Amino acid sequence: MSISATIPSNITRRKSGPLNAAVTFQSRLAVTRDQTRRALTARADAASTLVRDCIAYVDTVSVLVRKPLSLSRLRRHNRGQVIAYKSRARDCGYAYGYRVQQPSVPTLEYISTCHPDHLVTRFDLAVDFIVGSADDQSALADFLKQHLTQPWRGKRDRTVYEGTLYFGPASTRRNVAVYLSRSKITGQPVVHLELRYSAAACRRRGVHRIGDLSALDIEACIRRDIKLTAICWRTADRAIDRLAAALMRKHAAD
Repeated sequence: MSISATIPSNITRRKSGPLNAAVTFQSRLAVTRDQTRRALTARADAASTLVRDCIAYVDTVSVLVRKPLSLSRLRRHNRGQVIAYKSRARDCGYAYGYRVQQPSVPTLEYISTCHPDHLVTRFDLAVDFIVGSADDQSALADFLKQHLTQPWRGKRDRTVYEGTLYFGPASTRRNVAVYLSRSKITGQPVVHLELRYSAAACRRRGVHRIGDLSALDIEACIRRDIKLTAICWRTADRAIDRLAAALMRKHAAD
């Protein structure tokens, strides 16, 4: 079932020419907030039929420790890369940093056992939406790129780099990434969604040590940090009118 087939025609129809474009825009203004919500729900339901399975896991963990760890032991049982880096918290006694991708249980246990006073400075929650074909992969990605939003993100711009959609720059403490790939767990084609937390964002979600990740409510993080939204053109038109009126009053006063 096509995702676009579930959207009312007055939202999806495109006509050529300035007059037809104006008619199309006016029809959009007639769509109420409830109608917009129902259209989004229909699109989300259609998109969900593309998903065969869903896997959520911790994709990356960065930690700071007081003494160096053995890279060979960190890499021995780990599926992904382990990267050592210089810590910026040397003055606080945490001179060594390690970023562990696709962390395994033995790797995390080794860090926790050797350095129980370690600090988690970043963790990435990943959700793999497993689909059946490349067409389904593209359709689901298009839906998420159009409707996925991040609450309380300020004025950060979304950017696309090498096929990955980011909701902020790399230094953002609370970021979202979306891209097409194969699952790191099953190898099947997926739309990969990541919620990335660093620095204070880790602490706000109760993650100070590696052991805190086992008690983390991933579903609660998803509900809190991402949403599906759509533009209600009637509400947007009123907001634009208010902004235009305010600008006119400002320039008149000047």
